Amino acid sequence: MKKLKLLLIEDDLMLGESLKERLELEDYEVKWLKNGLSIQQQFDPTSFNLIICDLRLPKITGDQIFLQLKEKYESLPPFILFTGFGTISMAVEMLKVGVDDFLTKPLDIPYLIRRIHELIDSSPAAEPKNAIRLSPGVSSIEAMLKKLMPHPELITLILGESGVGKEVCAERLHQLACADSPFEAINCAALPSELIGSELFGHEKGAFTGAISAHIGAFERAQDGVLFLDEIGDMNLDLQSQLLRVLEQREFTRIGGSTRIPVLARIVCATNVNLENLVAQGKFREDLYFRLNVVKIEIPPLRERPEDILWLASQFIAENARRSGRDNAPELSQPVKQAILDYHWPGNIRELKNAIDRACIFCEGNELTSELLGLKTSGNASHNLEQTIEQAERKKIIGTLADNHFKIQQSADALGISRKGLWQKMKRLNINKDSF
Repeated sequence: MKKLKLLLIEDDLMLGESLKERLELEDYEVKWLKNGLSIQQQFDPTSFNLIICDLRLPKITGDQIFLQLKEKYESLPPFILFTGFGTISMAVEMLKVGVDDFLTKPLDIPYLIRRIHELIDSSPAAEPKNAIRLSPGVSSIEAMLKKLMPHPELITLILGESGVGKEVCAERLHQLACADSPFEAINCAALPSELIGSELFGHEKGAFTGAISAHIGAFERAQDGVLFLDEIGDMNLDLQSQLLRVLEQREFTRIGGSTRIPVLARIVCATNVNLENLVAQGKFREDLYFRLNVVKIEIPPLRERPEDILWLASQFIAENARRSGRDNAPELSQPVKQAILDYHWPGNIRELKNAIDRACIFCEGNELTSELLGLKTSGNASHNLEQTIEQAERKKIIGTLADNHFKIQQSADALGISRKGLWQKMKRLNINKDSF
């Protein structure tokens, strides 16, 4: 089982060493920083399950560290402050701004350990502000993306129908692996065949008629970030040959140039067509297909992910309210929720978003109606809605447990919930090993 990670910030060498050793006895992995300033260079909140920080540190205080991180990130792992100079008023102030606990020295170690267990069990993962979140129904894809983070040399192929969120998946990998580097997206179907080579690889001045200046292509613009090649199945055969050579040699030259330029970017490709069929028809190079098919991620259509539909709808409604400056986002009644679940959504997430955006624009009250969404409602919606959600949740949990050989912590991680939360859901939904 993967160890939970704690970040300890303490400048006192004796206390820091003893705390680190004691917490490691509890089977935690502990990262100990002795200087509060170093958190700005070394801190990645998604890498830790909880932070323990002394209030009085040289050059920066524990409360300043917390407030800086709170400003930068949408949510943080649980944060415990401790000090030898605390007062009740100070504790109240820190708890008001969001610190999860405020302890005084000498530390009550059994209480500290108990609080760590409680806070980790009830905490969501930390994410930067404006983080791209994958929906609950594709949480197993999130786990796969995290495994890909340390392997930029691997090509990722994302498959799925139009509108299922392939580019969102690629953006999530970018955010997890190299958020500070560029994200370059090229739609291979949207550019004329005579321009796409220049757009990918760039060209030198005078390389062809109309090349009045040098142009930097997407491979260079991506630098050490992510290059996302969408609709790769629509690329012509000549360009497929060039792309294969670049992927194998990890370098290229601009059109009309001679200087070899290394490929530093992580390559992510996507398509909504069956590449194997294109290979059989002679429309896609077999050797390129095998080169791309290193890590394959298949995103199921929205109709197969009922647990995602209402979650996505709520995200789009909230996003629309923020964009339009509305104080209160419109709501969905139970019959309308059921109508949304009953619809097939052939255009997948893109169609759902368009329907929500259109309904929000024309909504004059506080509720989105089925008429605004262009959907039909059915009777007994509340009962049907509860059944649909419960069945989808049970199916998802059973599938995840099966994929992880009934290992609870691994399954909880894949589902994006705590171990305790998974046990509670299993109990409520009557899931046990006999369910398989």
